[in-house]
Amino acid sequence: MKLYQLVPVGMAAVAVVGLAQPVSAAARPAEQAVAVSQVVAAAAAEAEAARRCNIVAGAPFRVGKRIKANVKSTGCNATWVHTASLWRKRAWGWQRLGGQQRWIAGKFRTINIPCDRKSIYPYKTHILSKQGGSILHTWSSKRGTTIRCP
Repeated sequence: MKLYQLVPVGMAAVAVVGLAQPVSAAARPAEQAVAVSQVVAAAAAEAEAARRCNIVAGAPFRVGKRIKANVKSTGCNATWVHTASLWRKRAWGWQRLGGQQRWIAGKFRTINIPCDRKSIYPYKTHILSKQGGSILHTWSSKRGTTIRCP
């Protein structure tokens, strides 16, 4: 049986999960209290790292026969892994395209893919960032930027 306990951490609450075990020694409750406090401290540190990490997905644009988008991350430590990708709107929904960029910590990158011949599509940029159990993501815009390829 799993036990769930909500522990306040700053302005958020963190669920601490533990397994119910019979207490057979007087030292067990103290050991469990230390383990819970370590989990809470780790969760608080992870929440603080997520609060400081800022990711920005720039709107796609065309340069010659290429579609590009600028992306960046600031305030992210070396444990964050970011993946940026370009998407285009099709009749059936949004399609992820090639040209993904992957980087660690805070940096500036440019995504770059070829422009399809004689096409007009809305494009948008997506960034997915992961650190431990924390996930951040952002889009350049909800509707996308319409780009005409020559």
